[in-house]
Amino acid sequence: MVKAERIKWMDTARGIGILLVVMGHVERGIVNAGIATETYWLNLDYTLYIFHMPLFFFLSGINAPHGLKTGVRPFLQNKLQTILYPYFLWSIIQGAILISLSSVTNGSTHLSDLLEIGWAPMGQFWFLYVLMLCQILVCIVYRSRFLVIATALIMLALSYIVPPLDSGVPHQLLHSAPFFLAGFALCDPLHQSSPEGRFAPFLTLASGPAFIALTISASLIAYHLPDAPIALPATIAGITLVISMSMMMTGPVQDILGALGVTSMTIFVLHILAAAGLRILLMKTRLIHAAPVYFILCSFAGVAFPYAIHLFLERKGWLPLFGLAKWPRSTPLQAPFDKGKFKRAGQ
Repeated sequence: MVKAERIKWMDTARGIGILLVVMGHVERGIVNAGIATETYWLNLDYTLYIFHMPLFFFLSGINAPHGLKTGVRPFLQNKLQTILYPYFLWSIIQGAILISLSSVTNGSTHLSDLLEIGWAPMGQFWFLYVLMLCQILVCIVYRSRFLVIATALIMLALSYIVPPLDSGVPHQLLHSAPFFLAGFALCDPLHQSSPEGRFAPFLTLASGPAFIALTISASLIAYHLPDAPIALPATIAGITLVISMSMMMTGPVQDILGALGVTSMTIFVLHILAAAGLRILLMKTRLIHAAPVYFILCSFAGVAFPYAIHLFLERKGWLPLFGLAKWPRSTPLQAPFDKGKFKRAGQ
């Protein structure tokens, strides 16, 4: 079987997205630790969280139609392996480590948190939990484009009604699923795009200033709510900017970001442990006091350490075991052995 060729701009966009995810968690880590106290860190937080997770849901939605071509059952079986399995595995691994280190981390993780991951995701793993729910949802509505769009609009409207701070998964699902369904609906034109797409330069030039202006405007009205209704135009502009830039990008930068995109799952499940571990070590040594240095070093660790682990596991063939790649398909059975043909070939 010939392996499907990866779409370069999507890997590049994932690479940008996972960098933003790491930066966002590092920024919140040093703020919560009292290292970063200046106002501009809060501005950075708002700018990142206004669009970087919707970007990942949008990109995931683009891939869903291709997977559904094999049928709903194989599609969901694949998602159990690539989403649900790593969700439980890495929630348990990270949870166990955080419980053992609860005396030196910013937050307090208890055994009860680990026992509740079936309905209350821990930390960043809410993304995998909600993503799995999105995959189930699309299996219900995918046959009708009208139903896909209507579901997205209804859920988006409801997300502004369900309180974001107290509702957990319900709000996260309602706010994230519309972007997933939007990616699903726009799959065909985006899959046809290429780095030489004629609209990419125009979209980049237009969406860049628009994102800045819309983010500033939204922050003045709803500073602490990056998923408020007023922030939606900025979210869309941010997603458009990343995708259009990814379509234009070439050369070494594209190669680096593309490599990060390919390993984005590994970076996602490991970056908290890597970045927080370095932050704790730096705080213990007290050799560094500048928040920007913490931010740069911990962000680098949050990307480089998981990337190195990914290469190691890949070389050993262990990525599927840790939920970081699909299990290889079994080799199809060969045709029955023909002794007569073998004899003729020997003659």
